[in-house]
Amino acid sequence: MVGDMKREVVLDMTAKESEGCRKTSTDIAKEEPKKLKMLLSIRPVRQNSLQEWIPQPLGKEYEIDAFSLPRNLNWNAVKKAYHFQPKITRN
Repeated sequence: MVGDMKREVVLDMTAKESEGCRKTSTDIAKEEPKKLKMLLSIRPVRQNSLQEWIPQPLGKEYEIDAFSLPRNLNWNAVKKAYHFQPKITRN
């Protein structure tokens, strides 16, 4: 991987344990950019989740994972990935 910054903790997308991340990244790249932009507007970061109001320990049983993308996405790269329509290959 080539980049201009060094980080202590990074996600190794080539690792066996990252298969789910690779699949999710591929699924996201296959979505139309308009739909991704709409998904970004579902719940603003500053808005609270209903998860806060579910009493414990019930709340732990029904923990909800939120889908979030960074606000500063390179939308040109997203469009290129969408037009490329990547596929997951198995070795």
